Amino acid sequence: MEHCQTIGAYYQCHKNPYATFHCLFSFRSHYPDSTIVLISDNGYDYSEMAKCFNCIYIHDNSNAKFISTHQDIISGSHIENMNRLIERVKTAFILIKEDYVIWLEDDVFVRNKIQEQFHYDLNGFCPNMFSRFTILKLKENYPFLEEKEYRYSGHGGSVFKKQSLLESFENKTRVEELLRDWLEIGFYELCQDVFFSLLLTLNKKNVGPYMGHQDFFIENMIVAVQHQYKNFYGLPMPEELKYLVKVT
Repeated sequence: MEHCQTIGAYYQCHKNPYATFHCLFSFRSHYPDSTIVLISDNGYDYSEMAKCFNCIYIHDNSNAKFISTHQDIISGSHIENMNRLIERVKTAFILIKEDYVIWLEDDVFVRNKIQEQFHYDLNGFCPNMFSRFTILKLKENYPFLEEKEYRYSGHGGSVFKKQSLLESFENKTRVEELLRDWLEIGFYELCQDVFFSLLLTLNKKNVGPYMGHQDFFIENMIVAVQHQYKNFYGLPMPEELKYLVKVT
């Protein structure tokens, strides 16, 4: 069954070009006309690969990590890093014409076009939930939170409602408060997917599943979008594809 929802793609890559190639190939096989914004996170030069797959290409000479360690949070460097990532994602999302944006990573493989309708502001495999401690702690400052299960997603293969994430980024007070209180509300390290999910939740957006997205380490032909598929990690580019990336 076809739906009118439109899906573009955000893809931050680094130095794993053969995996990047296969992820882009898999997405383009099912979404030939969708916008893809491909960003090199201070990695190799992917400009030729971007041309091959008709991507908007951005080469950033700075890093914006998806994970900040406990020590990063102690030092406060997580604040600059997350704000840099937010600005990068904002820039990319604004370039994407579609209503929804799939979060591509090197371990994502798109096996089929997503057939189901999205029901959430963040749609994705979400077996994990925020702890009761975290929700009760947040409820002290955000009384609209209910004492219920709040799940999180946002990793590879997840699909964001574009406008919802952009609106949440504009609530800079929420961003600042979360970054300031991250350890106090029960976390040890700062992961992009957890942060984006919680930021959406505190902006009264919702997070939930779409059934075509799951984590599998081996090939799974049943799901539409597979995350944690690392079969192409660390493999060299074949000779005929080497022109697609410049090692810098």
